[in-house]
Amino acid sequence: MELQGSCHPPASFGGSRKLVQAAYPAKERRVHSTRLLRVSKPQQRHAIVVSKALPAPTLSALTLAGNAPFWLAALLAFWPLSKAADALQNWYRGFRICCELPGTPYSKSILQSLGGDLRHGLSPQIHREFTALAEQYGGVYHSRVLWAQVVVISDPYVVSQVLSNSSFDKLANCGYESSDLMMSDHGGLTPNLVSSQTDAYWQAVRKAVTPAFASSHLKERFADVSEIGSDLVRVLHSQTPSQPVDIYKALLCLSVDVIGKFGFNHDLKAVQTFGNGGATPAFLQSILDATVEAEQYLVQPWRRFIGFVPSVRRGKQKFEVFKNFIRQLLCEVKARGEPAPADQTIAANLRRCRDPATNAPLSDAQLLPMAAMFFWAGYDTSGVTMTWTIFLISQHPEVEVKLVEELNQQGLLATPDQPHPRPLRYEDTNRLPYLSMVVREAQRLFPAVSGGSARRCDTHDNWLTSPTLGKFCIPKNVSVWMVTHALHNTSHNWSNPEKFDPSRWKERLAEYAPAAARTSSNAPRQSAGCPRASEGLQISEVPSRARRYMPFMDGQRDCIGQSLANVTAISALARLYGSFSFQLSEDMGGASGVRADEHLNLGIISPAHGLRVVALPRAAPVA
Repeated sequence: MELQGSCHPPASFGGSRKLVQAAYPAKERRVHSTRLLRVSKPQQRHAIVVSKALPAPTLSALTLAGNAPFWLAALLAFWPLSKAADALQNWYRGFRICCELPGTPYSKSILQSLGGDLRHGLSPQIHREFTALAEQYGGVYHSRVLWAQVVVISDPYVVSQVLSNSSFDKLANCGYESSDLMMSDHGGLTPNLVSSQTDAYWQAVRKAVTPAFASSHLKERFADVSEIGSDLVRVLHSQTPSQPVDIYKALLCLSVDVIGKFGFNHDLKAVQTFGNGGATPAFLQSILDATVEAEQYLVQPWRRFIGFVPSVRRGKQKFEVFKNFIRQLLCEVKARGEPAPADQTIAANLRRCRDPATNAPLSDAQLLPMAAMFFWAGYDTSGVTMTWTIFLISQHPEVEVKLVEELNQQGLLATPDQPHPRPLRYEDTNRLPYLSMVVREAQRLFPAVSGGSARRCDTHDNWLTSPTLGKFCIPKNVSVWMVTHALHNTSHNWSNPEKFDPSRWKERLAEYAPAAARTSSNAPRQSAGCPRASEGLQISEVPSRARRYMPFMDGQRDCIGQSLANVTAISALARLYGSFSFQLSEDMGGASGVRADEHLNLGIISPAHGLRVVALPRAAPVA
């Protein structure tokens, strides 16, 4: 049916007819050719007018009004596709820019390996994998794990620029989410001091607990730390001399007791429990189990969404066992009442801390992950540092000879004439320079957090400067991974990096990298769409000096408990080597067997099956 000489829509158009009449005067509503198309549907009839005389905006408005459900559905379908297209475009841009850097063949091709360097990422010795790649490709290279672009850095000068650049921050999806799951209440993701971004909340908590690690408080509480070391000496004396003992487990027990007593005024009696035939204390076992489960979430992030699977349910139960111990500890702390002004323990300072967003004390949901973090981040790092030190000394008897001589000079060595050395004092931790050098060298070869730290900037590109590569760009949304093991064990940072040589620390400022030869080219390295400094972006220049030794990281996100960790290691090792000589048990398979048993779990390097040694007394104990 055709309409002759009229543009008025029929009555079936309803409100659309009124729209046309209101939009145009009668003289403009002329139609040269208009066709009415009727489409029959159950319970309704729709009509569409197609007119050459109507202006395009009006025709579009009529079309949209008549087809609103269709366009709404199209919009809902287009929005995720648009987001996916933007993400793909940003990923490809980052890929092109990163490909200008040195890198593995798998990182350069999209199709050659869809998993990128996944084989390295899933290795239990990933720290050694990436150190070997750093030797091959240099202090800055491009890697890829699945779809994620990663720039791996072991050049001290570039690491220094990243750590001093506030644009690079910790993000949950840089690998820290699994620790939040392990420690947060009710399966949430409440951040802790390790995982939180550098925001006002993190700054408030960091400032609140810092007094706990001041030298004055360490000196005040040193007697507790020293006594726990003496407890372990008594336990080892009670063992059969020829019977191997897992010194790794023993030192984990010592670390747990130190944190409990120093930080929360609570005696966990872990060393005492270990003395009962080498048993693992329940609290320590809960941390170990939760850590293993958290590692599963790191390599299998989809576990969060399959809570119905029996293995996942059992893993969540392990989290709850650990958190229940912390909840009980916090209940005990609260039952003591308000902390005294002189109480500078971790627990007291956490209770004084206020949330900057509400100016209220931290809630139970906030206290739980913070308290749990101090145990999780402290027990293993201190324990493995002392464990690897004992392993290395056992393989270098000449080092033990010098160490024993130093302890003897300070009156800290057990001898037949003096079976009980004098008590250790806080001042002794600064009077044992050779022992300090031995510990530092052990931390260089086996940094506790060998996996290092990841950072990312999601807002803009960043230009950095390498002494060898010149200026280069880190695209936004690309993670930067500073691998501590590679920083400590590559030939571009150290001479004879594989050699255990405590004497290298006699050199003044040995922790700093030597002045590097600068590249002659100042031209930016990348040209694949990365904005130039001339477009308003600042280029970080090579600093005058940079640390090549960072067992506790550096900058404002360095380890808050490093002072306690150092005092614990020096005092415990002084007590242990003052009373025993340790030999590697034959069933460990020698040094090669121990190295083959290295395992990186949530960034921390440890012997996967413990370190069994024979503790040989230097003098018979006197009852």
